[in-house]
Amino acid sequence: MLAGNMICLVSAGFLLAIVLGGALSLYGILGAMLVFTCGAGMASPAALTKAISVDPDHIGSAAGLYGCAQMTVGALCTTLAAVGGDPALSAALVLTGAALLGQVAFWVALARERAEASLGS
Repeated sequence: MLAGNMICLVSAGFLLAIVLGGALSLYGILGAMLVFTCGAGMASPAALTKAISVDPDHIGSAAGLYGCAQMTVGALCTTLAAVGGDPALSAALVLTGAALLGQVAFWVALARERAEASLGS
C-alpha cells in the first residue's frame, strides 16, 4: 500500500518537474501517467481491503462509504485541475498534492493500526 502510493508520488513529482522545467513531451507525460496508474493499481485494492475489514459485520456499508469517498475526492481533484491558466501545471500540482496527502494518510492509518495491535497483544 505504501509502496504503491509512493510510486504515485514519485511519478506525479516527475510530471511536475517536467512541467515546471518546460520539458513537456508526449512520452514524458504518458510515461508518468502509466507509472502513476500502476502505483494507484497497487495501492487501491490494499486500501479497500483495509477499509472493509475493520468490522466484518458492516462490510457493505464500509464498501459504500469507501466508494463514495473515492468519487468525492475524484470530483474535487477534477475541479481543482481545471483551476489556473496552465492545465498541465494544474494537473501536475493536483496529482502531486493528492499523492502526498494519500501517503500521509496511509502512514497515519498504519501507525494507528500498529499502535492498536500492540495494545491488544
